Amino acid sequence: MTAPRYNIYQRIHKALRTCVADTMLRLGRVDSNDDAEFAAVLDQVRNMCTFMTSHLFHEDVKIHPLMESLQSGSTRQTVQEHEHHDYACRKLISLASVAEQAPLDERAALAEMLYQQTALFLAETLTHMHMEETENNAVLWATHSDEQLLALEQSIVASLTPEEKGMSMRWMMPSLTPRERAMMLQGARRAAPPPVFAAMLEQVKGVLSASDWAKLATALEL
Repeated sequence: MTAPRYNIYQRIHKALRTCVADTMLRLGRVDSNDDAEFAAVLDQVRNMCTFMTSHLFHEDVKIHPLMESLQSGSTRQTVQEHEHHDYACRKLISLASVAEQAPLDERAALAEMLYQQTALFLAETLTHMHMEETENNAVLWATHSDEQLLALEQSIVASLTPEEKGMSMRWMMPSLTPRERAMMLQGARRAAPPPVFAAMLEQVKGVLSASDWAKLATALEL
């Protein structure tokens, strides 16, 4: 049996799927009469869109030029869909701003509209990410070793702002399997100064269930 190739999209796509799905679920059950809850959900809509557009940008800058240099036209569909997703995010942010300023009796209808639009966005991004993980990976796997793909991923991570890194960590950690989570943090522990790694662990602990944190603590021999 052939060993699986390194999937540069796997971890970040897990995080994005979780983020968009969680946002949709929160919109579906939000109490529009609760000011704090309503505001928090609208903030999550905006944060989701920021997370998504940041991801699109880094793929456009780091991955697509490389693919095009190796196989002309290989990113045409991806780029077109990225443009549509960017537009969808701007639309969601605009709708969230309208909902934020709306009278109390209009909130429920606007929340339902945001819920429906986020559900459509989720459906589109799920299909899009599957295409990237199959068709785009086929191009990358044909032209790169796993070591080269890992180096490419590390160059993307190194280019992230602290805010982007924090958002990725917030959604990625709960989305991984215990083994994936432990391997990722073992690598981070080797690369980061102890105080930085300790701060990272505190952030991770805050987004994991008690069971997942216990498994991670055991794996890292904390």
